[in-house]
Amino acid sequence: MRKSRFEMLKRLQLERSGSPPKKKKRQAADASGAPAEEDHDNSDVRKTKKKRKDKSKSEPDGEANDDKSSKQKKHKKKSKKSVSPYPDPLEDSSLSDQSQKGLVYAYQRAAESSDWKFNKARQNWLTRNLWSEEMVPEKYFPLVIRYLADTRGGACDALIQNCNRYLPPTEMEGTAAPEGDSHEEKSSTNPKSARARQLLDALVTPN
Repeated sequence: MRKSRFEMLKRLQLERSGSPPKKKKRQAADASGAPAEEDHDNSDVRKTKKKRKDKSKSEPDGEANDDKSSKQKKHKKKSKKSVSPYPDPLEDSSLSDQSQKGLVYAYQRAAESSDWKFNKARQNWLTRNLWSEEMVPEKYFPLVIRYLADTRGGACDALIQNCNRYLPPTEMEGTAAPEGDSHEEKSSTNPKSARARQLLDALVTPN
């Protein structure tokens, strides 16, 4: 009996003495594991904040580059628009429809626009009306000269004849004016004479 009691007491002591360390090991395991998870979470948060800061820093630079590119585009548009030194007939509301069409045709040619295409009717209009200050105002006459200066062949000969109609005999070039045009005033002060002189110089001067 004594022996069995002793064994029972020993077992109880062993059970009592053996259970607390197991709890401590679990607590220690929990204690050692929990901080590791917290450190992992904290590192993720720090990385996210850093990415946000880097993104916020890069955005102003992107906006600055966009502003710079937009300014460059505007500058290119302005420089492209100012290729021609002549006034734009489309911006002149005082011109008649016919005058505007004819002068725009010459303007596009002078500006080397991709929209320009040869139009015989427009060219004929210019040659007929270049003497009229109403149809071709003085500020657009250099533009008309610029276009007609490239005329060649029979059209060029016809223009020279028309110029001779308004010039004194001493200033005539090449073919004389047709007979029956002696009624035209050939004074040097006549506006038509001044235009004839300018056009004739452009036609006979090599480009």
